[in-house]
Amino acid sequence: MSKEKESKATVRYLFGLAETQNARLYGSVIFGVLSGIAMFIPFYAVYRVMLVLFDEADSNIIFWGAIAAVCIVLRFLFHGISGTLSHVCAYNVLYEVRKKICEHLGKVNLGYFGENSSGEVKKVLMEDVERLEHFLAHQIPDITTAIAVPVIVLIFLMTVNVPMALILLVPIIISFIVQGIMLAVYKPMVEEGTVLQGQMNSAVVQFVTGMPVMKAYNLNAETYSTYADTSKNYNFLWKKVSKSAAPLSAVCTVLTESGVAISVPFGGCLMLKGSLTATEYVFFIIMSIVFLAAFNNLMSFAQIFSQISAGIERIKLVMEVPELTTDTQNIHAPSESFIEFKNVSFAYKEKNVLDNINLSLGKGTITAFVGASGAGKSTAAQLMPRFWDVTEGEILIDGRNIKSYSSAELMS
Repeated sequence: MSKEKESKATVRYLFGLAETQNARLYGSVIFGVLSGIAMFIPFYAVYRVMLVLFDEADSNIIFWGAIAAVCIVLRFLFHGISGTLSHVCAYNVLYEVRKKICEHLGKVNLGYFGENSSGEVKKVLMEDVERLEHFLAHQIPDITTAIAVPVIVLIFLMTVNVPMALILLVPIIISFIVQGIMLAVYKPMVEEGTVLQGQMNSAVVQFVTGMPVMKAYNLNAETYSTYADTSKNYNFLWKKVSKSAAPLSAVCTVLTESGVAISVPFGGCLMLKGSLTATEYVFFIIMSIVFLAAFNNLMSFAQIFSQISAGIERIKLVMEVPELTTDTQNIHAPSESFIEFKNVSFAYKEKNVLDNINLSLGKGTITAFVGASGAGKSTAAQLMPRFWDVTEGEILIDGRNIKSYSSAELMS
């Protein structure tokens, strides 16, 4: 799958998670855009006043002053409404996603928790889901505003002077190219960081639970190699990320601050040629600063989206773990209580562990599973309570497949 398709799939799945809160999310985006537009209108009012002062137009200065004042108030009002809606949406989504994950994990094979450490599960349930809050509450409204408002403003600027409006697109185009490079650079590092984060969470849990033993034997963190090595690897990775990101981030910062460096010389040339009035020249100098500053919210988008997309992918993987199918039949005072393996085969992913096993465990008998490490002793025992489901064959209790019993009755 291409990176573009992966990004679309990630965004689509994210909006699927937020489906019940779409009205609030869309409302937040709309009010965010209105807030951005209200931020630019006072600058237009200043431009209208300048036209009057330079005798280039006949207008009411008090009227435009009042417009500017009202828009300043509306900007903060709309921003407050947008933030309220997005935060309510985000925290409701966090609750619903965590609830769905917990309900789903309660229905999967117990063997899943043997393959995946508590640290990895905790990272998905807490950290990956928590990142959705920042993305939904801040990133989506900010990004849509950072894109939509400049487009609207650009259209207006082109009505004033087309060449000056178009020259402001140069740093934006370069910025988008840099953002694409940052996404490509961040993605593998974020994926590696995710694995290390899960390992470190597990190591921390083990370290804390093993503290009494460490104190009894006067050990320290360096002696506890798993914790120490994981911490060092995680630290090394984020130093690597910082060094890789610093130059690209610096380029984005320079681009968003380069408005005056572009508008002053280019506008000066146009004014000397008579293609730009003094009023328009001053107006574009002011607008070049404000216009490009609107893209500041896009600067951290590459890093945050890489983390979010990786987290959403892990949430998706957890939600796609097959649920344990059960029936409603109960075991009522069985007369024989024998367990039978009938042509049972089982494989962990690609690794075959049990192959065509047949055995009978009678009532009141003791059966010992003996064999070398990896022979399948623990696996055979775990198949009976359905920690895993057999790949082929069936396991019977009193002649009935264990899949026909309710999960609670089978566990009892």
